Amino acid sequence: MNAAVHHFEVVVIEGRQRHPFQISCKSPIFLRRNKAIAKIGGLWRGDIVVLRIGKRDPKWPVDMRGKDAQRVNYAVRKCVSLHHYE
Repeated sequence: MNAAVHHFEVVVIEGRQRHPFQISCKSPIFLRRNKAIAKIGGLWRGDIVVLRIGKRDPKWPVDMRGKDAQRVNYAVRKCVSLHHYE
């Protein structure tokens, strides 16, 4: 059984700064629980991949930097709580 991949664009706003990310995920019930998401307090089945979206060309991802790991954790927590798949 193949699971569909879903793509979401998420923007984390800090003051006047915008930090765009693309979150791609699979979430069908037949996949195992995601242990990394459980560590940040969420319940999810399947994979989640996060890419930082480039400012000059939004079609291409760029390297994450600085506090992006914290921003990604925040964004993923929000997405997981909105789309609770258990």
